Amino acid sequence: MKKSLSPAQHLVGSFPQGVRNAVINKDFQLVGYKNIFCADASIINVRGFSNITLTVVANSIALAEKLKTH
Repeated sequence: MKKSLSPAQHLVGSFPQGVRNAVINKDFQLVGYKNIFCADASIINVRGFSNITLTVVANSIALAEKLKTH
């Protein structure tokens, strides 16, 4: 077992979206709550070696568009 965590391990994937036990739905909403949304790196359920900043930005823009019509 790894004894230390990298700085990104707790930031990515802690609120998975689109998996069997998802915490965030496809509209970036916390399951079971009406007005709590999340579009940061915590909803990305895979960890890779590339920078996920652009994915976080794209998700944030998508959420902003949804909230404008909400």
